[in-house]
Amino acid sequence: MILPDSECLSDSQLTAIRDFVSRGGLVALGQAGLYDEWLRPRATPGLGDLPPSQKPGHSFGEETHWHELTGPTMKHEFERGRAAYVPGVEFDGAMPAARPYFAITNPFWKNPKNAGQIISAARDPLPVRVTAPDYLVANFVRQPETRRWLIHLLNYDAVRTPSISGVTVTLTPTGPGKPTGVKLVSPDSPENQTLSTEIDSSGIHVRIPEVKTYTVVVVDWSGSH
Repeated sequence: MILPDSECLSDSQLTAIRDFVSRGGLVALGQAGLYDEWLRPRATPGLGDLPPSQKPGHSFGEETHWHELTGPTMKHEFERGRAAYVPGVEFDGAMPAARPYFAITNPFWKNPKNAGQIISAARDPLPVRVTAPDYLVANFVRQPETRRWLIHLLNYDAVRTPSISGVTVTLTPTGPGKPTGVKLVSPDSPENQTLSTEIDSSGIHVRIPEVKTYTVVVVDWSGSH
């Protein structure tokens, strides 16, 4: 479970999170759990000792202020699970000027400076890795009932870069069996693209000839989850 600065959490949500973490894993970022569902600061962090060293929240006023938190990842075991806390998501570059109202437009949509720190805080390695420019955004979905994985690839720079070549999708060895088929589904590319697949100790590497605006990589597996 990942709480990406999920600052407003109710008491029932906090109880459910602690129950989950007691037998699973949690990565909490920044201000996760510092406020209730009405944005009222809690006297003590709502997640308690799950993210160690988390500081309480502060009351909000009419003026905006930047509060960029940095620091090392804190980890500890919790019953049969584990929790990790990353103090903040660090912006890569100069922050925009603080104003009462402003738009967070696409120049600010990019990986945080400490993306590697956030990824390494997870308990297990990511099941899917995509090697491509940062503007090719990936979303991974499991379909347990069909033993199918879907990797959605969306080109956010399609106006200036209408075609991306040399994209590699790597499925780590934690898959639910052996892959029985890999194909592409896309509204703007032929479905009979020839896929190059390589297997080594780091996983299954699927090389995609071209991604235009939107492509889905469909992976079917044998075995069960």
